[in-house]
Amino acid sequence: MKDILFFGIQGSWKGTQARKILTKYEGNFSYFEPGNILRAIKSNDNAIWNYIRNVIDSGKLINESVILSLFDAYHATLLKDQGMLIDWFPRSFPQMYMFLDRMYRFNRDWIAILIDISPEESMNRLLKRGREDDKPDLIKQRVQLYYDETMAVINEFDNLKRMVKIDGMGTEEEVFQRIEKIIEQHG
Repeated sequence: MKDILFFGIQGSWKGTQARKILTKYEGNFSYFEPGNILRAIKSNDNAIWNYIRNVIDSGKLINESVILSLFDAYHATLLKDQGMLIDWFPRSFPQMYMFLDRMYRFNRDWIAILIDISPEESMNRLLKRGREDDKPDLIKQRVQLYYDETMAVINEFDNLKRMVKIDGMGTEEEVFQRIEKIIEQHG
């Protein structure tokens, strides 16, 4: 199976959809979501978490080298022929170039899926989610960062004919059905 990268504004259910894929295609995929890894690090008071907390609290992106180190460690855990579900990476042009280099060196085939929702829907979903970092002003900052940084990556992947855009509105199940069709088409 091809590796799948999920793109979409915060609250577009990237993680939710990835978990649905993990359940349906049990054992065929492994899930890389740096945000959850970084939040897990905060369970201990340490220098790494202090750095991460300061960056997250400021609404900025984590340094590319930190994310790339996590990705390399994650890739080393994959089973033979296991596909990757990737959420939250790459989010910037430097990360994109590092990602493309890794995918070439690892001899991986991949497709990107953009789950498209409006900024207003993003705000509504995130406020309902109620996570610690889901405060209106931080959400607005992250949404702006998405448009400032990540949209350029999305456009480049579209130019490379690797991006498939789907409507992210509707129920979680309706969005999942759209993703399933893409998986079936692109194997």
